[in-house]
Amino acid sequence: MKKRKGDCYEVAGRKVMEDTHLLLCHGVAHNTLTGRFMGHAWNELGDMVFDFSNGNNIVMERKRYYKLGRIKKVRKYTSEEAMKLMLKHENFGPWGK
Repeated sequence: MKKRKGDCYEVAGRKVMEDTHLLLCHGVAHNTLTGRFMGHAWNELGDMVFDFSNGNNIVMERKRYYKLGRIKKVRKYTSEEAMKLMLKHENFGPWGK
């Protein structure tokens, strides 16, 4: 059976297209189910994080989100930067360095 992949890159990418005030964030998070680190995407506005991936409705302070998820290697994109990269690569990411 093929493992189901999450939808975080697409969900966060679509959100930044809907609300250009948001930042698109790509980073590495700890998956508590597997015990491994994985690529992840979410949105930020000020000190708040919004993560609607996989049907979640997570809204919390960035400091807490980063601590709980053991977030590292974060790359942040403005709406304009994200949309240019989505068009260039024809996907929602991640796009590398």
